Amino acid sequence: MLLQKKNWKAAKLRLQRLLPSFRMEKHRQKLIRNRLRMAKPSLHPPKQRLPTEKLRLRRTAVN
Repeated sequence: MLLQKKNWKAAKLRLQRLLPSFRMEKHRQKLIRNRLRMAKPSLHPPKQRLPTEKLRLRRTAVN
């Protein structure tokens, strides 16, 4: 009985994954989550950095 239930759940998830509307909803949620994560640092004032530190940070970002 337990195995059947698991298979049913998996099949349901597979069906949902195939539906474009479900996929769009998941995508929207992901975008919202990203937007919230991006917005968090802006709540804190940016720290003043020394010019040399800025250069070092830029170099590490490129690599």
